[in-house]
Amino acid sequence: MNTHHRTVDRRAPLACGAVLCAVGLAASANAQCEWQPGEGIPGVAGLSYASVMWDPDGAGPQPERLVVGGQFTAAGRTLASNIAMWDGSGWQALGSGMDQYVKALAVLPTGELVAAGAFSTAGGTPARRIARWDGNAWSPLGTGVGSVQFDAVFALAVLPGGDLIAGGAFSGAGGNPANNVARWNGSSWSALGSGLNGSVAALAVRPGGELVAAGGF
Repeated sequence: MNTHHRTVDRRAPLACGAVLCAVGLAASANAQCEWQPGEGIPGVAGLSYASVMWDPDGAGPQPERLVVGGQFTAAGRTLASNIAMWDGSGWQALGSGMDQYVKALAVLPTGELVAAGAFSTAGGTPARRIARWDGNAWSPLGTGVGSVQFDAVFALAVLPGGDLIAGGAFSGAGGNPANNVARWNGSSWSALGSGLNGSVAALAVRPGGELVAAGGF
C-alpha cells in the first residue's frame, strides 16, 4: 500500500505519543502489522484529525516529514495552532497555523501542502476553510470554500490529473454553487455535477481514477 499523501481521520488525541506500525514487505498475503514498542512520537495537546507525509523540498535532499492537523495548541513542547510538522526529532509549527481546526490534509502535484477544515485564517491570512503551504507561508485557494459560519471541509483527495477535490458541509466554493463537494483545478473552483444532498465525510480515488465519496447524503 502506498502510504504517501494519505490522510487519516483521527478523533482520539495522541496522548502519550504516537506508536509506529511496521508492515512486513515479504511477498505474503498474510503479512501483518506489528506495533513497535517505545516512547514513539510526542503527541499533540488536543485532538489530531488528519495526517499526511509531505516532502518540504520535493526532489531535494530532505526526507519526507509527517504533518498532523487537528484541534490543538501545541505539539510536544512546541506551540502550534491546529497544525504541526514532525521532522524526525521534534515538532515544528507551520507559520502561525489556523484559527480553527484542521480536518483534512493533502499534497498537490506541485509539492504544496493543503490543509482544510473550519478555519477562516491561515498564517494570519484570510483563507476560507482551505489553504496551501509552500514551505514558507500560507495562501488561500481562490476565495475558498463555504459562505456561512458553520461551513467546513472534512475531506480532500487529489485526482490523477492533479485537480483537488474538497468534500464537507457547504453550499458553495469560489463564489460558485457547489453542494458539499467541489473541484479546484489550480486556478478556480467548480461544482461536480449537482453535488450531494448531505455532508461528505470522506473521499478516495480508485486506481482507475474514479472519485468515491462517503458521508451523510
